[in-house]
Amino acid sequence: MIPSDVQKAIKAALIQGIQQNGNRIFYRSQDTVGCYVPVVTGELKSSGSLIYKAESVSINYSAPHAAIVEAGLETAVPFNGGTGEQKVYIPTHRRKNGAVVRGHYRTVQEGKAVTFSPRISKFERGPEITRILTEHAPREGQEFLKRAVLKEIVCLPDDMEKAFLTGSTTIQFKQGKS
Repeated sequence: MIPSDVQKAIKAALIQGIQQNGNRIFYRSQDTVGCYVPVVTGELKSSGSLIYKAESVSINYSAPHAAIVEAGLETAVPFNGGTGEQKVYIPTHRRKNGAVVRGHYRTVQEGKAVTFSPRISKFERGPEITRILTEHAPREGQEFLKRAVLKEIVCLPDDMEKAFLTGSTTIQFKQGKS
């Protein structure tokens, strides 16, 4: 039978080791240099949090698109971000055939109107253009959190051992008489 103080020390070391490993996994997933969490606007990276619980640790990415970035989309998904009818200003532009189209308003029934300036070069952007999104295209997941777990989970035994050896409880085994 294992003495209760030894059981408590082992349990505390296991919990502390798991929490330390969760900390490692979270900081690895936040690594942008190692190509883990992708950063376009920074919203996904800043939504990451590490929550310590009594006997565990939880890693959470709360950005609305976190699950899509992690796991991807197998098929196209209709866009439900539109608010019904939207009025969009289309600026003056030139068509491919050379015809000039004056600026005008267009009413969009479905989808979401997105206006942006495409890059011309590394430092320059072109004129604003508007596109209507009707669905999210299928995409492969980046699996940044899964890759971080696979990279750091191998350190779990070391984290537990370190927690056990640096714990405040000193355990001495006494040799009993048989």
